[in-house]
Amino acid sequence: MKNNDIFRWSYNEGKLKKLNDGDNGGTTYWCCSRIAIFLDGRIVDTFWGSGGGAKSWSEDQAKEQLELEFIVNMDDLVAADPSERAYYLDSDCFDLNHSNSSRGNFYIRNGAIKNTEKMTRLLNRGVKQVRNDISSQLRSIKEMEDAINGISKDTRMWSIPRDLNLADDDWSDK
Repeated sequence: MKNNDIFRWSYNEGKLKKLNDGDNGGTTYWCCSRIAIFLDGRIVDTFWGSGGGAKSWSEDQAKEQLELEFIVNMDDLVAADPSERAYYLDSDCFDLNHSNSSRGNFYIRNGAIKNTEKMTRLLNRGVKQVRNDISSQLRSIKEMEDAINGISKDTRMWSIPRDLNLADDDWSDK
């Protein structure tokens, strides 16, 4: 292990038994992100940052108690906006957000190259989604026009948009 290595971690079977996992009210991973960074000879859970209160283990303790899955070394990453995922393969994207730090932890592998195949795939996916939305909207318009043409006190208003102002008067009525 070297400084700034990032891991996903969980307790191994032996440690889970010692912690009475499954019979301890769900507290086994309480206040844990289960994302850890290796700093100065210790593996530190990132829930509390690397400051006081953070769960940490020496390398020997980690070998005894944890299952570690190496993710990446922090030195190989560049901070990015999550929307940048659209340009890069998932294997070059690292979302290290967790419940106690839910923003600002998205990274792209340093030197990653934008992938035009992924960009094309996403644009095609977007076209398909918008076409499906348009098709759905056209069906809704048809249902509402049919309801208008056959309006009665028993008419069901299923197809009106959820965000439609239901007040008697609206600016769009004029």
